Amino acid sequence: MNRRRSALLAVALLALVLALLGGRATGLFGDSLPEDDAPHRTARQPHDADDAPADDPVFTDTDAPGGRLAGGAAGAAGTASSDDEARLRERAKQLEEDPNTQVVCDLSIPVAEAEGYLAIGGHSDFNGRRVQVVDGKAYLPLVYDLGELGDAVFTERTGLFSLEGYGPATLSWSDPPEGGGHGRCTATIDPEPGRASLTGTLTLAGSGAPAAGAWVEGCGNMAFADEHGVVHMDIVTDPCTLLAMRQDGLLRTMSDPIPVVPVPGEDVVVDIEIPEARRGGLGVQIAESDAGIVIEGLIEGGPAEAAGLQPGDVVVEVDGESMTDVPLAELVERVGGEAGTSVDLVVDRSGERIELTLVREVLTPG
Repeated sequence: MNRRRSALLAVALLALVLALLGGRATGLFGDSLPEDDAPHRTARQPHDADDAPADDPVFTDTDAPGGRLAGGAAGAAGTASSDDEARLRERAKQLEEDPNTQVVCDLSIPVAEAEGYLAIGGHSDFNGRRVQVVDGKAYLPLVYDLGELGDAVFTERTGLFSLEGYGPATLSWSDPPEGGGHGRCTATIDPEPGRASLTGTLTLAGSGAPAAGAWVEGCGNMAFADEHGVVHMDIVTDPCTLLAMRQDGLLRTMSDPIPVVPVPGEDVVVDIEIPEARRGGLGVQIAESDAGIVIEGLIEGGPAEAAGLQPGDVVVEVDGESMTDVPLAELVERVGGEAGTSVDLVVDRSGERIELTLVREVLTPG
């Protein structure tokens, strides 16, 4: 893997972790993070494709592009409208109080409820988040820092916001308020359909089978494929790059970067192959601590347990390279690989240096 692809892989995986913010906290390539809420946890996996099935509608209604317009038609005797308004108020309150919400953005369109996508920095950075929209406000999660999920701090104050049916819009938000609370932003969203769009057919390399439940990210947006492996989304009009990914047990595989040259007002059609080869992991739960990246638990029957690794071991080296001050996501990437291949580890166990060679295995949930 060349350096550019390696960098894209690391950034894309981090972006997905931040974008989806859900599901079990598992390390990439089969190595999992602790499931508790310990403050040293610094990464979370994207939730599985099952958590966001492609054949379920992303938005709650079709009264307006990208979501449901505020002030829709009332139901019988006004009851449905009243109940709906109460539900939206409760949802807005939940988002206001959610510790992950760091910026509240006033949109220029009266969308009652929808879900969008924010690419921090721009469409080429793969640093994305899912964004909830309620009553004309967008609630931006973790745009200043990772909160309880880690120590990373983000200096960007702009991003590209995509909402289905509208042209991608640039958002700019304030610095964090000195006295606490949410940052603010105001966004002008073009009420016209997206300026360009993309339709992709995702297949598994080798078999050619549809990559149902896979997803694509890039070009200012993110979307899941349907049961036929087809994905459709609005994209920016500038030349951009896509990545396609899929879930395979506890593991995720990804396509080569795909360059896209959008045409304003037209739909770009692409065919994307995703590796079908199953990747392997070691079967450990890991987290950052003051001592370094520490093993917190072992998956029963996994390679790590068989090799004699123990909770409390601190990972010192991977394949001869020091892991001191290496981010958690990078270590996870290094220990993952094709099932059946080996990885050399050095761990510190209460001051004793222990060298081990482990063979990566396919790990399945359960």
